[in-house]
Amino acid sequence: MSNAAPCVNVWFQRRLRDARRRLQFDTVPDAVAHFALILSGERFCRMTAFIIGKMQIHSREWMDEYFSKIPEVVARYRGQFLVRGGHPESLEGDNALPDAAFIIEFPDRSFAKDFWGSKEFQALAVLRRTGSSLNAILVDKLA
Repeated sequence: MSNAAPCVNVWFQRRLRDARRRLQFDTVPDAVAHFALILSGERFCRMTAFIIGKMQIHSREWMDEYFSKIPEVVARYRGQFLVRGGHPESLEGDNALPDAAFIIEFPDRSFAKDFWGSKEFQALAVLRRTGSSLNAILVDKLA
């Protein structure tokens, strides 16, 4: 188990549970308590998220334009490339190796999803799809 301090949302939930036990919590409506939990979670419990992608490249005509623009779009959504290209090497499994792989780190899932759904990225994705195929997933960092 991690020695890191618990997320504020976890702390708040414990305090709320304890207060309900002690005071029967009649003075604060459940809706207010629920709203406070939502706020504490949104504000204090952001978990780093990663987009991990594996790309097969079919043609190279799109690459110069795409790779010159994508870093700026990623940065606009507070993302940063941790791996780009990466020289993939198989360690286990029978799946074909991708031509390229990437990992992009974001402050949390909302930034990653905003990036993925943005007009700027989707315009670049259309360009990328003219000469490649991509498998991408979104995952959270361990707490």
